[in-house]
Amino acid sequence: MTSGKAHEATTLVLMDRWVRDSRQFERLIHASWLKDPWAKILQEKRSMRLQNRISRETVHELSDRYQGVLCQILRRIGVPQEQLPGAVAEVWQLAQTAVRTSLDPRRVPEALWTACSSAVRPGAAAGVAEALKPKLMLRAFVDEIPSSDERGVLRSLAYNFGPLPPQRSRETENTFRGALGLLHEQVLRRAGELEILSDGALSPEQVATFSAQQYIDWLFPA
Repeated sequence: MTSGKAHEATTLVLMDRWVRDSRQFERLIHASWLKDPWAKILQEKRSMRLQNRISRETVHELSDRYQGVLCQILRRIGVPQEQLPGAVAEVWQLAQTAVRTSLDPRRVPEALWTACSSAVRPGAAAGVAEALKPKLMLRAFVDEIPSSDERGVLRSLAYNFGPLPPQRSRETENTFRGALGLLHEQVLRRAGELEILSDGALSPEQVATFSAQQYIDWLFPA
């Protein structure tokens, strides 16, 4: 998957690729059956290419998508602004460790949530940042929405660091409201996996009936 294709892929696809590539990388670097020196050289080259794809393409693209909400969580926990870059980098390092332990791809958002706590202190996010957990878990569903103005507005308003702007044009408001309905459709499509994909933050019962206000509360918690 080239960087261009990584940009085009949905977040759920990237998570699956991250886990599969990481497992393959672990098998390659721990392969003890290779005796031929040339085979070992080829193994090393393949491992390097795979590691490059993981770090420079898949994780790089995922980190761009999750940057805003991860910074919100870390700020809520109490990480100073000047320390955010280092804390975010540590979150991804901790998540990579979890991914290498044969993690179910559907549990990558859970690994990010846990890593946010561990990057500061164990259990930190479970308290003061709990209100932001549904927002973190919904990020993957946003990219399941087909490319559209609605998806773009939802990404911009909900995942670009700040609170919901109090003043929005009527057109933007209408597009945003439409985006919430599209987001709900994507959540319903995976209702059977919802508790795994959201680490229990969302349940089929909660999304059985569409409520725009419920999604606003999840995306823009107080």
